[in-house]
Amino acid sequence: MRGILWVVLAVVWGVAAPAQENTRGVLTVSGEGSVEVAPDMAIITLGVQNQATTADVAMRDTSRATQGILDRMLVFGVAQTDLQTSRLSLSPVFDRRANDGSPPRVVGFVASNEITVRLRDVPRVGALLDEVIQAGANTFRNLRFAVQDPGPHLDAARRAAVRDARARAALYAEAADLKLDGLRRLSEGGQGGRPGPQFETLALARDAVPVAPGELSISASVELEYWVSLAN
Repeated sequence: MRGILWVVLAVVWGVAAPAQENTRGVLTVSGEGSVEVAPDMAIITLGVQNQATTADVAMRDTSRATQGILDRMLVFGVAQTDLQTSRLSLSPVFDRRANDGSPPRVVGFVASNEITVRLRDVPRVGALLDEVIQAGANTFRNLRFAVQDPGPHLDAARRAAVRDARARAALYAEAADLKLDGLRRLSEGGQGGRPGPQFETLALARDAVPVAPGELSISASVELEYWVSLAN
């Protein structure tokens, strides 16, 4: 009987011992970093919209004005590869004023053509807008600023995010009386840049349009997991 009892005690101790020694846990922290960068490129979406009684006239007038804008942009110094048609549309115009129950009548057509322009000389944005207005542009959808090579700035934001996460991990470990035993996992979150101003319409002005590009904020985020154990 004593022999059987010793065997049972040994088995129980062998199972319980690893649970007593396994005092490690996991600490998860996140970090964020950002850098402020002066933009070196402007991306502008603008175009022409015309209404006429027939579809072919509306499209012809719009195409003619669009070609004039493209020609003016090339003379201005924009590269052919930085000009792109982004949206072309033709839609009917209805007269819905009839009150006799009859369906709306088609009284004309609206044609529009939008161009996306990449300007790699930010100080000339205002002058470019003035040029396209004079060339016949009458719609303006979007203006945003960007960085042509964001890679180095994004790497700097990533380093800052890791430093932030490591500092938080050290702070939490100290406050909770824990010891950091090594990095378990590192993962990257989203990154991006703050969008520039958004416009729906373009005011028809003859003087150069004033534009302030400001700075872009390029950001990154990370998540770190550390093995931790009781400090004492």
